[in-house]
Amino acid sequence: MRTVLAFLMLVHGVPHLAGFSRLALAPVPGNERLLGVLWLATAIAFWIAAYGALAGRVWWLRMTAVTACVSLVLCVLAWPDASIGAAIDVAILAALAIAVARRRTVRT
Repeated sequence: MRTVLAFLMLVHGVPHLAGFSRLALAPVPGNERLLGVLWLATAIAFWIAAYGALAGRVWWLRMTAVTACVSLVLCVLAWPDASIGAAIDVAILAALAIAVARRRTVRT
């Protein structure tokens, strides 16, 4: 499951580059340029979290949760263009909840 989730994060990071290029590189007001930078940061964070998941790092669950939450907020702000991204973020968060529940079940 960790490998599938890592692949999903790698793929999901790519469309975030469209948000970056649309807002940070185009002539838009200052606040929207900041949102563009957040789109880029979220893409990079998803890729780092995917690496953490594949490498078995202890921090990947938390980083993925935070990144998916930030991504979800960005998708809501870009609704309806990013509605599919919002659904993917919800799926990632659900998979994380299942992973955490499995870890707790194994420990007890």
